[in-house]
Amino acid sequence: MSRVLILSEDADLSEDLSRSVTEDGDDVTNARSVSEGREYLTEKLPQLLVLDGKIRQTETANELQPVFDICRSADIPIIVVGEDPRQKREASDLIVIDWVAAPLQQAELLHRKHLFLQLKQRLDQLRSQAVIDQLTGKYNRRYLEEQLAIRWEEAKRYETALSLVLFDLDHFKNANDTFGHVFGDAVLRQTADLVQQQLRKEDVLARYGGEEFAMILPHTDRLGAAILAERVREAVAGNACVSGELSVTVTISVGVVSLPIDAVKTIEEFVELTDRRMYQAKRNGRNQTTFE
Repeated sequence: MSRVLILSEDADLSEDLSRSVTEDGDDVTNARSVSEGREYLTEKLPQLLVLDGKIRQTETANELQPVFDICRSADIPIIVVGEDPRQKREASDLIVIDWVAAPLQQAELLHRKHLFLQLKQRLDQLRSQAVIDQLTGKYNRRYLEEQLAIRWEEAKRYETALSLVLFDLDHFKNANDTFGHVFGDAVLRQTADLVQQQLRKEDVLARYGGEEFAMILPHTDRLGAAILAERVREAVAGNACVSGELSVTVTISVGVVSLPIDAVKTIEEFVELTDRRMYQAKRNGRNQTTFE
């Protein structure tokens, strides 16, 4: 099943595009505004975006850049219908972009769709090799930094909430030294899996380095982030990591920073403050969350 997003403010064209690209098993969504399309892209990450070129001639055209940014970050191909965008500056650095002239030819659009879905599958395979931490199977620091840059710009542009959480496994070195690195690796994997279960689809969990992990929580204010962080902390503390005959319970120390309540001016300050709060949680006795 392929997920396709159609973005057009024209109801008739939107329906025509939907009929043209829909095949058995497809999940095709019609967004009637740029903001609606951006929200869907953020939450669902479709395999293909079909964009009405006329949007770029309207007063909402300047809102398209975040849409392009998300597509670029996630390698989502774009087919523009009705206007050739390839010479336009804002489209010049998209990963994949194509153009279908109006009036619409269904056979041609379906042909492009199939080509792009095949390309998207290959891009996803290559991307997973580059952004996935091989030990835990979660995202790596590279992907975290890419996504944080996108979410930061979104939060600043639209004045929406954004939270970042860092947590570190307490006394992890002792577990490694006592039970060995193979068991330590199992603890990292099981802890990461447990934390992932507490998150929403739009949240990003990544291994930040060593036994340290980060979570990006879009559209989440301080209260929401603190509640989630405590839920994660309690879940970890109440879980026994098991490998063979060995079993151990670990705890985590957590730091939380949120926009706009925390007055940080750059991404670097955002990350540094989160890191300081995480280490404050350790200094205060570990197995706790610091959010102010």
